[in-house]
Amino acid sequence: MKALIKRFFLPKVTTKPNGDIIYCFGNDFLTWNFLHQGGLLFTGQTGSGKSSTFALLAREMLESSESPSFLVLTSKPSDIDDWKRLWKSLKRRVDWVHVHPGSAHRTNLLHYELSRLGGTVQSAAQFFKMLSDMASLSNGKDHESAFWSNLFTVLIQAAFTVARLAKDVPTLADVYKIVLSIPQSREEAVSEKWTGSSECGKMMTLASNRIKTSSEEREFRRCMEVILHEMPSVGEKARGAAISMVNGILSKFLAEPWNEMLSCQESNLLPDDLFTGEVGKIVILDFPVLVWGEAGRFFQVLFCMLVQAACLRRSVTQYPRTVVIVRDEVQLYCHGEWDAKVLGVARSQKLIHCSLVQTLDTLIGTGFGGTEAARYQALTFLAGHTNFFCFANVSSETNSFVAELLGKSRKLFFGGSSGANQPTGNVFDDFLGVGAAPQVNWSEQLDYLCPPSEFMKLRTGGVNHAGLVDAIWFQGGRRFSNGKPFRHVTFQQEFHS
Repeated sequence: MKALIKRFFLPKVTTKPNGDIIYCFGNDFLTWNFLHQGGLLFTGQTGSGKSSTFALLAREMLESSESPSFLVLTSKPSDIDDWKRLWKSLKRRVDWVHVHPGSAHRTNLLHYELSRLGGTVQSAAQFFKMLSDMASLSNGKDHESAFWSNLFTVLIQAAFTVARLAKDVPTLADVYKIVLSIPQSREEAVSEKWTGSSECGKMMTLASNRIKTSSEEREFRRCMEVILHEMPSVGEKARGAAISMVNGILSKFLAEPWNEMLSCQESNLLPDDLFTGEVGKIVILDFPVLVWGEAGRFFQVLFCMLVQAACLRRSVTQYPRTVVIVRDEVQLYCHGEWDAKVLGVARSQKLIHCSLVQTLDTLIGTGFGGTEAARYQALTFLAGHTNFFCFANVSSETNSFVAELLGKSRKLFFGGSSGANQPTGNVFDDFLGVGAAPQVNWSEQLDYLCPPSEFMKLRTGGVNHAGLVDAIWFQGGRRFSNGKPFRHVTFQQEFHS
């Protein structure tokens, strides 16, 4: 009977690779097909070996026939050395694109978004609104209320519209000048002095003279209503707050090296470059957060979001190259609503996310704000990844979460005692339980397939463990050759002088 149930109702354990093999663990394979289903998530404490292990997998991915492109976001100054060493070790040709302060790379992301097919001031404003959300969380606040959020969006959309109509190639510097000089009152808005001397007034005059279509005229009339009527009428406090919110984001990109890189007339690095070239690329954004702070973080997030959006709207028939986005310390670079949307449809667009984070607590607190809603966002984010590699960890919440994820099974527990008896007067007989009636009991209970304590026993590499790094690999919807939805794996670190 058991054989019949196993044959017809239980999923078969397959040892045949499904797609090109990236890495082999005995009879189990990590393949491109599995990665396209949901990418990779690495969890583990500092020094657990997750970064060095991911480097091993990344090299196999880059040398495979898939010939992918990588977008790498950096958090530590040492990241660039690690990736450059990996790139130099490759046997297959992969272009190296090192974006760093002083490099020759130029990318006018505003003009890119406004001029692309389907790009609008609304789509451009969406990305900057998400940066504003992340800035609020960084300052210990939840997302702004609907009033302030709408005010931010209305103002930046109007400024984008004026800049787009006034200039062939609008820049963030243009938008900053427009927002900074909007009229403070309706009287000022109709004065010749403001119209002729302020940057906003001059830009609006220039825009009005360049209108060519009826749709552009409607756009311009709408932004006139916002700048000349709505903003002067909302009150000094609200208007000042809106200007402060918009310029708080824009100003981060106007200092060097951002201004030279982003406020340019010609771009030589665009999000589409990751999938339109002849060979794969490693595009590494060398602006680690530990060095460049929030400005470095926001530049990397903005570029990453535009790459994600470009991958989601491309034709994979015309541009089939797989794009892999690598975010170590992913809590610094994720946005709950946006990432949930992207991860939900990335599979069909050959977009793979490789996310590395220390603990679930870190993701909830730093990445999403630490609220109850943040917990649900973090769980949604985790659910967007199919392959989990869980390394040594001392976080009880993370270990318990993964243990629950891996499931439970019925186990038989036994207990007993030697029984109780009246003292016999013989110390040795009493001690040995002579004459006592032993008691035995047993029960069947659900218990963890992989208990939380198991994650504290995993080896972390380094000299103390001869470079051996242990992890527990889980993949949703899969039974491994051991008959379970997870298995233990061991990696051999490479030591560098």
